[in-house]
Formats: sequence, structure tokens, C-alpha cells
Amino acid sequence: MNRLAAAGLLVACLTATLAAEIPPAPDLSHLEPGVRAQLEEALEAVREVDAAGSASPHEVAAAWGRLGELYYLYDLSSAASTALAEAKRLEPEEFRWVYLLGILERLEGEHGAAVASFERAAELDPDYAPVWVRLGEVCLELGRHEDAERSYRHALDLDETLAAAWEGLGRLASDRGDPAAAVQCFERALELQPRASSLHHPLGLAYRALGDLEAARTHLAANRGDRVRIPDPLLRELSGLVTSNQADFKAGVQAMRHGNAELALERFDRALAELPDDPLVPYNIALAHQQLGHREETERWLRRSLELDPEFRNGHYNLASLLAADGRLPEAEEHFRRAHEIDPTDTASHVGWAKVLAAMGQRERALGEIATLLARSPGEPEALTLRGIVQAQQGLQSEAEASFGAAVANGSAEAAFELGLLLEGEGRLQEAEASYRRAAEGSEDPLEAWERLGTLLGRIGRFEEAAEAFGHALEADPDRVQSRIGRALSLLLLDRSDTARVVLEEGLERRPESSALGNMLARVLAAAADPQTRDGARAVEIARGLLDREATLDHAETLAMALAEAGRYDEAVALQERIVRQLPAGSPSERVAIANARLEAFRRGEPVREPWRRGG
Repeated sequence: MNRLAAAGLLVACLTATLAAEIPPAPDLSHLEPGVRAQLEEALEAVREVDAAGSASPHEVAAAWGRLGELYYLYDLSSAASTALAEAKRLEPEEFRWVYLLGILERLEGEHGAAVASFERAAELDPDYAPVWVRLGEVCLELGRHEDAERSYRHALDLDETLAAAWEGLGRLASDRGDPAAAVQCFERALELQPRASSLHHPLGLAYRALGDLEAARTHLAANRGDRVRIPDPLLRELSGLVTSNQADFKAGVQAMRHGNAELALERFDRALAELPDDPLVPYNIALAHQQLGHREETERWLRRSLELDPEFRNGHYNLASLLAADGRLPEAEEHFRRAHEIDPTDTASHVGWAKVLAAMGQRERALGEIATLLARSPGEPEALTLRGIVQAQQGLQSEAEASFGAAVANGSAEAAFELGLLLEGEGRLQEAEASYRRAAEGSEDPLEAWERLGTLLGRIGRFEEAAEAFGHALEADPDRVQSRIGRALSLLLLDRSDTARVVLEEGLERRPESSALGNMLARVLAAAADPQTRDGARAVEIARGLLDREATLDHAETLAMALAEAGRYDEAVALQERIVRQLPAGSPSERVAIANARLEAFRRGEPVREPWRRGG
């Protein structure tokens, strides 16, 4: 090949390397003029280096990278990924592009790609501690525990004050069944970032696993959802690129999206000085306080947003919802009505108003507003459901059934649940079962429907299916005491006391403060028919703790049963005698008979082999 041909081939290859189709700009209409101008200028810089043809790969990569950084800062993730991927293609040895692309890949759920990017970034700059923390986090999410531990420990070798790395090691220790090590790691992370209240939750669970229930309760109650932050110089540098005059406000919104309400409040507090007359600032302050569980502050800032703009629909709606939850119905009615008047096409405000009217007993007014709403939107499922609820309250069963049916036909899981209640109340159990199933399978929050279905199936003796339904409820909320008790009781009625014991033990680990779970577990340990399930000593320990905490006859009788199982019959007899003497006057005869039968069994040196009997 002659030199001219070789040169031509080289130019062709270089052109192919540099050329990339410039994607159209994403929709920027929702951004401020200054931000739009900044992004358009960055996009134009990409076009210019592309058109020049003489720019080096570094120059082209820098233009694409800066565009990607700006898109990232203004939450245009898809466009940011495209731009940064091009920068990385052109300049694969540049840490900055590889690292930022990894962050975006993780945010978009592309965990495998994120691992590859972070591993490459770590090769390019092994002394940059945040990349090791982020690599550890993704490996942990993927279940690659050994890789995660190596990454976290490498990060701590570089900077032992990284709370996020200590948190990661704590989670690994918890997963491996080492709560003592987990406590040490979580305590260290909390010491380094005391405002990261989300650490209290895994720390509380670790203390619970160690048997320190008081510390567990204290920490679990202290969780406000504020996450551990990773100090990241590169991202801090990027934040300086923000040119918006709403920079603090936008940073606060971003912090809220990531669950850091305390940081959001800091930024919103600064935004108050920048935007003193913007109702969105106090409104978002209210949302941050609501996330933190600060009820009074939430109301105060919502009212402040309405002082700045009395026609602010969102302020009225959220304040109305807060007031309704507090039972302050007349005020809630006023604000729902104002939200509806401001935007008559807003279904949520209209339905909220009608709900409050119904709750205040003004059912005819409520039905009138529902009729108006349905005239505008005939198939609106929430309005149809509410109409059915009000009709049921008025005793109009057939009309209510028709309303619920219409809402179900339009996809309302809530209506299916309400229809199930109606049908169950009329004794139409087979139809109620089908309606509850439809509600459970179609709802985003199916807990109550599965629970109700489990209860119904238990009533008619279908315990296997009842246990399954309560199991689905626990998938929706593993901390739900009522669902756990329902599942355990269904399993006991199936003579599967060993599985019931596991269900109750898991529940008590999650909810150590629950007397109901503790009492049920103690009775199973004391009186289950299966000897492999029973554990008298542990039953005594749990039952005595319950009685010390809450002195009831039920807890006392559980302790007596546990003492008998442990062979301590003299103590069981003495305690059961006191129980018999203390039964309230007028107690059902069956309850008295059961208490006396247990006493006689203990006197004969016989344990109880039934955790529960009807009436006691």
C-alpha cells in the first residue's frame, strides 16, 4: 500500500473514530431560561467540534463529557448517559467519564454495567475512595458479598471516615448472621454521620438479634429515613456548574428524591432567601417535614405556601389531606373545596372533598358532588367506588353493589375490596372470596385484601389457602402483626406447629414489642402437640417477660402453661390458682371451666397440649 493510500485510510479511520451521530436535545421546556441557554451552549460546542473535523479525540470527548455532566446535574439521565458513553468511547482512559457513567448506570438499574464501569474507574484511579464505596454498594445489591467486602475495606484503607463503607460492612455482617460485628460497623457509621438516621434501622435489627430488645426499640424508633452520604469531590465540583438562580431549591428537590429530607431542609432554608415569594419553597419544606414525621411543621409550612399564593392548588390539597387524617373535617372540607374551585377538572380534589362530606355525615351533598364528577368523567373509578361506599352507608345495598361493579369493570382494586366487604356482610362468601382475590391481585397495596381473604378462608375452614393468603400479606408487609398471627394460626390448625413457630419467631424478631406475637409464640412453645416444636424453658422466659411488661390474666395463664411444660408444676399450680381466683365476676362459664381444667391438669402433673381452646 502506498503512503497516500495509507494516509487516506488513516484519515478515514480517524474520522470514523470521531464521528458520532449527535442526538437531538431532550425536552428543556420545563427548565429556566438560563439553564436552557447553558445546555444549548454545551450542545452547540459538541456540534462545533464535530463539524470542525480537526479536533482531537480529547477535545471532542471533553465537549461530550461536559454536555453529559450538565444533563446529569439537571436530572436528564437518559441524555446524560448517551453523552457520557460517547465521551468514554472517545477517551476510554479518562476516569471522569467512566466513573460518572457508572453512577448513571446504577441509577438506571443497569447494575452489571455499573460494576464494569466502577471496576474500570478503580483501575484508572485506585486512590479515589468514593469509587470503591460505589463499587461495594453495587456488588452488595447483586449479592456478590466477597467482592463487596473487598471494595468497602479498600475504601476504608484510603479513608477510614467513610460512613457508607462502614454501613456496607455492617450489612454484610448482618447477612452473614454476625450481629455483634454488624453493631460495631453501624455504630461506627453513625458516629461518623450522626444525621444519617436510616442507620438506626439495621442497627436496631442487629441489637434485636443479640437479644438487646431495649436498644433495638430505641434505634428502630429513631429511623427517619435520612441516608448515609458519600463525600465525593468530583460530584461536589460538578455542583459548581449549576447556573440556575434556583440552585439551592433544585438541590433540595434532588435530596428529597434520594430520601435525604434533612439535607433537603438545609437547601430549602437557603432557597427561602433566594426565592422569598415562591410558594413552592415552603411547600417543599412542608413535604420534607412530612417525610421526617414532623406533623406540626408540615402544617405550618403548607399554610405559609398558601399565604404566598392563596390560589395554590397543591397547598390546599395537601393541607386538606393532612387535616382529614387528623379528623379535622370542617377545615379539610374547606381546603378540598378550594382546591377543586381552583382546578375544577382535578379529580383528586373533587373526590377528596366528597369523601370528607361523607365522613361529616353530609351524604346527600357528597352524592351530589360525585354525580357532578361522574357527569364530567362517567367511568371515573374512584368516584364510582366512593358512591358505592356512601350508598352502602345509607343501606342501599343493591345500588352500592352496582356502583362497585362499575368501578371494578374500570379496573378499581379498591372497589373490588369494598364489594367483597359488602358481599361478605350479606353472607355471599363465595362471591366475596372472588372479589377479595381480584382486589389483592390488582392492587398496588394488596395487604388488606390478602388479609381479609385469609380471614374469610379461615372462617370456612380452608386453612391451607388461608395460610397462603396471609403469606401474601406478609410479602406486602413483613412487619404486619395481624397477618403473621393469621398465618401462624392457620398453620396450627393444619397441625404444622413447627412452621407456625418459625413464622412467629421471625415476627418477634421484627416486632419485639408485640405482646400478641410473644404470647402466641410462648403458647406454641409450651403447648404444641409436636414435641419437636416445644421448648418449655424458652416459653417461660418469653411469658415471664410479657407478664412483667403487661400483667394480664392471659399472659399469666401462658406463663402457667410454660411452667408446666418446663416441669415446674408447683409454680404452675400456684399461678393458675391465682388466675382462677381473679377471673372477673360474670366470666363466661366455658372460660371458668377451662381455667379450672388447666388447674386440675397441673395438680396431676400434666402439661397442657392445646395452646388455645374455645373460650380460653
